[in-house]
Amino acid sequence: MARAIRCRSSTARRLRRRRSIAVLLAGLAAPGTTTVIETEASRDHTELMLKHFGAQITSSREGSHGRKIALIGQPELHGAQVVVPADPSSAAFPIVAALIVEGSDIVLSDVMTNPLRTGLFTTLREMGASIEESHVRGDAGEPMAQLRVRASKLRGVEVPPERAPSMIDEYLVLAVSGELCRGHHIMRGLQELRVKESDRLRRPPRCCGSMASGRDIGRRHDRRRQGSCAGEGLVATHMDHRIAMSALVMGLASDKPVKVDDTPSSPPAFPISSDDAGTWGGVFMIIAIDDRPPREKALSANGSPSTMAIVISIPA
Repeated sequence: MARAIRCRSSTARRLRRRRSIAVLLAGLAAPGTTTVIETEASRDHTELMLKHFGAQITSSREGSHGRKIALIGQPELHGAQVVVPADPSSAAFPIVAALIVEGSDIVLSDVMTNPLRTGLFTTLREMGASIEESHVRGDAGEPMAQLRVRASKLRGVEVPPERAPSMIDEYLVLAVSGELCRGHHIMRGLQELRVKESDRLRRPPRCCGSMASGRDIGRRHDRRRQGSCAGEGLVATHMDHRIAMSALVMGLASDKPVKVDDTPSSPPAFPISSDDAGTWGGVFMIIAIDDRPPREKALSANGSPSTMAIVISIPA
């Protein structure tokens, strides 16, 4: 027979959140109150959705940066309409692109503004970004707003480690804005980037290193100074779509086109299209690169290239 439990979650962020969700879902079938304590507050989409469907669930602050979630088991759940807001992690790419390309002025509709997901917006505003919210509303407990983003002169800031859970997937594209800002830009609390789709803590310097200068990469923080953005070169994505998209965003501000490999592996989480790039004033092309050794080319039964690449740039 299922029974309510009290669970303290303090493992790696990704595992911690998954364990919290698993315990809460199991708690739906258990009599009594199931309690989950997070030492570091993580995304709360599951709690908001359960409440929208009729569950009795509360969340309160626990310690300096944590949360305590309490769920009363065996609720009478009911169906409900849900409007899914635009993902802030996907919105991050056009937002940073607009900020770093002179003259940009874009509007994004119904972007989620949940404070546990908008650490990037907070950081960019601290850097001097022009990001205005309007048409603020909510659905199923999720806040959303229309965002107007205009090109801005950015300055470096120090991002505290406790902000990492609210922007862990956005550090790559934040590093792009850091390459182009004035002064020092320091990002802390990045250790989880080592266990994403690739080792993102090691890949961004390699991705940006051919395009910018003045970087000092540490195990637990990423420190950057303002650098040039020459562009050119082929960026190895290592099958990580966020590396690909971040490099393409940098291509919009580089002096020469930026090429990204392995583009067929990037969809469906690849929100930049040729139409988008054209709207922002960029040139977006898919090209074929045959980088096989001569012997392999000769032995190949077909003439298909071994690498596909996207090239993105702003016309002079």
